[in-house]
Amino acid sequence: MLDVLSQKNYLFLGSRMKRLAERMQADATKIFEANGHGKLLPAFNTVLAALDLHGDATIGQLVELIGISQPAITRTVAGMADKGLVRLTADDDDQRVRNVALTEDGICLVAHLKSTAWLQIECAAKNITRNVSGDVIDQLTEIERRLEERPLTERIQPENGLEIVPYSEELAPDFYRLNAEWIEDMFVLEPSDIEVLKDPQSHIIDKGGDILFVRNSSGDIIGAGALQPVGEDGAFEFTKMGVSSTKRGEKAGEFLLVALINRAREMGVQKLHLLTSKKCEAAIHLYEKFGFRHDAIIMEKYAAKYERADVAMRYPMNTQSVKAAAPVEVAKAQASAPEPVPEPVAENPSQRFAISFSPEMDAPLSLARGYRSEILKRAELREACNQDVCFMTFVADGVELAHSADTVIEHLQSLDGELKKLRHDGEHLIRFGGDAVGLAKVRGEKITLSVVAPSDEIVGKSVQLRYTDQGIRLGEIGVFPKKLVIDEFEASITRVRAEIMRVYRAL
Repeated sequence: MLDVLSQKNYLFLGSRMKRLAERMQADATKIFEANGHGKLLPAFNTVLAALDLHGDATIGQLVELIGISQPAITRTVAGMADKGLVRLTADDDDQRVRNVALTEDGICLVAHLKSTAWLQIECAAKNITRNVSGDVIDQLTEIERRLEERPLTERIQPENGLEIVPYSEELAPDFYRLNAEWIEDMFVLEPSDIEVLKDPQSHIIDKGGDILFVRNSSGDIIGAGALQPVGEDGAFEFTKMGVSSTKRGEKAGEFLLVALINRAREMGVQKLHLLTSKKCEAAIHLYEKFGFRHDAIIMEKYAAKYERADVAMRYPMNTQSVKAAAPVEVAKAQASAPEPVPEPVAENPSQRFAISFSPEMDAPLSLARGYRSEILKRAELREACNQDVCFMTFVADGVELAHSADTVIEHLQSLDGELKKLRHDGEHLIRFGGDAVGLAKVRGEKITLSVVAPSDEIVGKSVQLRYTDQGIRLGEIGVFPKKLVIDEFEASITRVRAEIMRVYRAL
């Protein structure tokens, strides 16, 4: 079949590059889903990477780092704050400036992505672009051909001939050999080293730990590393990782590190740390690359184990992926009704509540924000408010007001109407919320969604609509299966209706 974009190479160069980007993004989304991050919006990834590389940043700095518009960054950051991934605080020198920082959940997510989805997507992208030559048209043509031949999802494994081998007694001598080599080359084998290396079965395996090895394409065992239980609080030490000095150009260390991190997750390890020396600069850089963070508490608690240890690092082991906000908890609004003594509710950036609020929002909102660094009791907040029910979100730096119940009901009714349109072939106007209106072209089992007016940021782009309990959102670019859009739409309506029913049952 004729491909117009490739026939008119330079006329439609931008469109052809966009099409390729859409196809690669679709494959990347499947990789995220396979790693348990199906709810992670693509826009979140660039902000997560920017904060990981740059550290804390203002909205303006993120705009410069990523190269997209400020409103787009602001919307993305707000969504990430709602998921508890970032914390927004006012700048000390200018209260109008908002500083953005990763929360502990955000740090954990980045660490998980580095050893799973991000690593796999990088590997796939390198694979599909390797040795591509010629001018830009030739390169596009070759990448499109390769993508048609094998999608990114089938290119996620490094083609280095390395494989992970589990521990067996036959490999115990290799465990000793590989570790003794690097320790004696840089330091001195200490009693604690010899004890473990001579009997890894008793000191690691029998205590619930694990040891993994790396074998190269020649069949040689060239690397080893261990997860060793330490103490009585469920902590594990990432330890005794060594790669043969003659094989260090094969990236076996990185391969083994990722395998051990993922093995720790499989084992349900909650606390993971390592001890090393400042002399091991390359190793420290590798640990930092994959999410280990320097930790003074670990240093104080465990470093006496080795004379050479002057660096301690902790790995953020929370493996939860991005989740929808927790179900709404309803605070009873009838002042006259007897109320049990409330349990303290710890501040939780991703937890949502329906709380009574007064018509004069300023006073109770200020009161709620005053609790941001303390334990919040719902009853204490309610004493300052009357019977008007609003949705609120507990965020890292306070409590945000979302929608009144009436507003949510109106939105629900609007969604029901929009959903009916999408079930029938033809062209339909769809409200995005705010001042943006879209055109939905329904043809059989496909739906094309295009923004037609007015927002300058999104005019002319094809988008996927995301219907959430906070409104209608713009998602990935592309043409989508009719069933996918309708199923997502219906699921969102169900969530909104359930929240409203919880509120009215309380009233």
